[in-house]
Amino acid sequence: MSETVVNSIRVLLIDDHRSVLWGLEKLIESQKPKMCVVGKFTSFAEASNELEKLDPDIILLDLDLGTEHGLDILPRLIGITQAKILILTGSRDPALHDKAVIAGAKGILEKENSAETILTAIERVHAGQLWLDQARMGRIILELSRKKSAEEKNENPEMQDKGVKEEENKQGEENGS
Repeated sequence: MSETVVNSIRVLLIDDHRSVLWGLEKLIESQKPKMCVVGKFTSFAEASNELEKLDPDIILLDLDLGTEHGLDILPRLIGITQAKILILTGSRDPALHDKAVIAGAKGILEKENSAETILTAIERVHAGQLWLDQARMGRIILELSRKKSAEEKNENPEMQDKGVKEEENKQGEENGS
């Protein structure tokens, strides 16, 4: 029996709704021996004390945990576990989803997704893939490239000066100077 657990995808659940935790646990446990739930918690505060002992492969995290927010929790989780974090959320805000991925989540699932989709996402993320649709991937790449450009401008003031001078020259040309 312990051999089955060792080879299983070990999933830890964090959601503030006990009925959601119950349903996710039943869904994941139905996939034994491929997957198993190693813990379920209604808050990060509860889960953080048990993470090292439970050693999950995947953490299914809700972004809205009542008094806690998943975006604040993500960096802390990443700092204390090697588990891959998959967001399962009721929020339909694409900007919030994108921020979660930029903060380190390996994918986004909406609570309205089918059971099969949730299970497939767990498997794929465990295998090292990201669980993102193409539109989200495009937005995230664009956001990251903008941040990189801004960082490069801040690190290299000559580039900023050059850009300002080019803009001044362009304006001068347009004004007939």
